[in-house]
Amino acid sequence: ENVTGSVEKQVRHLIEEGLSACLVKGGHGDKSFVSDYFASAFGHFYCYQPRLNKNVRGTGCVLASSLACYLAQGQDIRDAVILSRSYINRGIRESQTLGPYQLFSHQQQPFALRDIPRLSYTPDLIGKSFSFPE
Repeated sequence: ENVTGSVEKQVRHLIEEGLSACLVKGGHGDKSFVSDYFASAFGHFYCYQPRLNKNVRGTGCVLASSLACYLAQGQDIRDAVILSRSYINRGIRESQTLGPYQLFSHQQQPFALRDIPRLSYTPDLIGKSFSFPE
C-alpha cells in the first residue's frame, strides 16, 4: 500500500503492519533544529536539538550502531534512542577536521547537558522556548 502524508502517519502505518518500533532520522533537513521521530506500540516522541553547523559524515551509521549497542546492553528502546542521540550530538560537537573531512569524535560518557536532546510529543513545539513563572 502506498502511504503518503506526515511522518507520523507513515510510521503509524508501519506499526499497524507489525513493526515493533521505528526511528526516523531527521538530520538532512535544512532547518535550524535536527528532529528525529520515534514511535512504537507504547507511544511516540520527537527528540530534537539545535543543528550543529558541522558537516560530519557517517552519523546515521553511528546512530544505528549506537542504538544497537544500547539495546544489546538491555536498555529500554526509548532510553536507547535518547542515549544514542546524545552520543551523536557529542560526537558532532567534538568532531575534528582532517583535510577536507570533519571526523566524528567517538568518546565515552558522561554526556554534557547540551548533548541530551529535548523531547516533544508534537512537532509544533520543536524549537520553541518556554519560560516558567517564578
